[in-house]
Amino acid sequence: MGCLPEGNDDSCKCCCDPKLPAEQDTCKKISDELTCQPNTGQCTGQERGSCCGCTSDAQCGDPELVGCGLSTCCSARPQIELVYPEPTEIDACRNTLISIAFDQKMNGGSFNGNIIVAGDYGASLCPTGTELLTELAFNLNDGNWLQRAWHKIRQWLANISGQEATAAGNFCVVKGETISHDILDNGVTKTIAQFIIDTPLDPTIRYHVIVQGDKSLNSSSGVLSATGVGLNGQNWDTVLPPLSIFNGITYPRAQIWSFVTGDQICQIDEVEVVPSQHLFQRPFVDYVFEARAKTSNGQYIQRITNVYNWQWDWGVENVNTATVKYERETDNFATVTSGNRGDAQTWLKATATITQDVVTPLATAGRSIVGQARIILFFCSNPWPAVNDPNMWPIRWTDRNDNCDVCRGKYSYQSGGGLIEVLKDLLFSREDRPLAPTVWTVTNDSQAQRGGQAVIDWTVAKDFTYKLYYGQQSGRYDTSLVLTGPPFTVTGLKNDQTYYFVMTSINDKRVESEFSEVKSLIVKDVKAPATPTNFSAEVNATNDQNLKIIGQWTLELNDIVKYIVEYGPNQSPAIKADAGLNNGYTVQFLHNLTIQDYYIRVMAVDAAGNASQPGQLFCARGCADVCDCT
Repeated sequence: MGCLPEGNDDSCKCCCDPKLPAEQDTCKKISDELTCQPNTGQCTGQERGSCCGCTSDAQCGDPELVGCGLSTCCSARPQIELVYPEPTEIDACRNTLISIAFDQKMNGGSFNGNIIVAGDYGASLCPTGTELLTELAFNLNDGNWLQRAWHKIRQWLANISGQEATAAGNFCVVKGETISHDILDNGVTKTIAQFIIDTPLDPTIRYHVIVQGDKSLNSSSGVLSATGVGLNGQNWDTVLPPLSIFNGITYPRAQIWSFVTGDQICQIDEVEVVPSQHLFQRPFVDYVFEARAKTSNGQYIQRITNVYNWQWDWGVENVNTATVKYERETDNFATVTSGNRGDAQTWLKATATITQDVVTPLATAGRSIVGQARIILFFCSNPWPAVNDPNMWPIRWTDRNDNCDVCRGKYSYQSGGGLIEVLKDLLFSREDRPLAPTVWTVTNDSQAQRGGQAVIDWTVAKDFTYKLYYGQQSGRYDTSLVLTGPPFTVTGLKNDQTYYFVMTSINDKRVESEFSEVKSLIVKDVKAPATPTNFSAEVNATNDQNLKIIGQWTLELNDIVKYIVEYGPNQSPAIKADAGLNNGYTVQFLHNLTIQDYYIRVMAVDAAGNASQPGQLFCARGCADVCDCT
């Protein structure tokens, strides 16, 4: 949809031209019942129209591509643009995100019972919590007496033989529900559906996702668009030959793909907000953002109650620039509304806070992971560069690999895109450019509990503002932001990754300088844990064959992975022991403790290897029973 028909195009894939006289109405070439109606369906505006007056899909030209909508207007059939996991995935997390992106707005109610996830268990029986696919199909089918009788016979045969009578393998349906939300993509409303599983998927099982289609091409079955037209799906299954029959049940015109699980229930490493930025060109406009939980190996995962679960919290840094709303803590999507400040920026924050974790050996409940997206407000009727995609504006200029200057082809004064047009651009700004910052630093944030942050510091000049550009490749900076401060903290970075930073100065005329020199930083967690608290120790000499020093402290689980105990006769003890993630450690068989003083101290160590300042005690020699160290 969206173009006007050309030549002998006799389908309704394209919009019609409502300005043509009746005798030239292209809709009549398709069916006598159709006429071109302006500003209808997916063909908005007075310059475009849809072919309307249909009562069945067959009247709309090619039924493979077009159907008759609820408004009696012909409409393009919905298509699936993107799925997750990808059809080639062979090591998916057992809590993988299962997502389907459609090319248009869908009827969310039609998803119920029409999106199925089924695992191939071969000759094995379906595990607890799943349902045999034939059983599901029977339960969803209203069925006549003959169908019910045949179903009973199959059950009887299965009981005798121990397996389904006609099934080559057992396809078992995963329990869950389908939720959906709409997004705006380049002015087109589209629907994203997500299948929410009740329990983790089983390891090393091939799962097939079946999106049921319009079986008879009459828009009476399967998932439907918002206009009421059914899906004519494709089979993306990587199994050869691609499966479309499961336990004897055929799914014609369904969209089918499969993936194979690994053995891990995965954890969140970062939060990705999609899109990473968006331009608002008018006040009080809504736009939907999506947050995705991402693992360390780049997979997207979903929350599972009582296993590995989290809640979402959304917010904006400056509520005078934009506001955000969401309905539930389980929502991974939120609606941002632009304010009335015509030239402003702020950041949208999506925070995932772990609420349940029975997967990892360390208790991670309470840990928060933050993702962000930039919100730009620029109310200008004719911005430069032109806005082709509000999620990619402003354009970020980068040098070509061959170091070629930005240039144009051959031109002449008379050509439509000639030298005069070039000069207009060159003379657009006549102000002298300010100097780029020269005195500035970038360091790891010593106050960040788990790293992932950098601190920018610089010398401020009067009437100047400053902008930072950064990315993971020198010369290609995919993120920019206006600095406040100094200092300024950059968040959302990945530990143990190299980032490149440049700064610019902006004077009171809003003219921006060239880039400063490039500075690089390997982002790390450099904040040491706090010194262990409530550290105490005692000498136990009740057994003269095993003189001991028993140390204890308060166990902390927040980002601490182990404790190190050091002991010896000097204030800088040389002997070290790994106490693990425990609240105490006993030093044994100190035979010289009757004649030698000892020092003992304990340090906390985090996941990045940072050690805390030690807590140290003095244990006097010659204890005859049990003596406290001081």
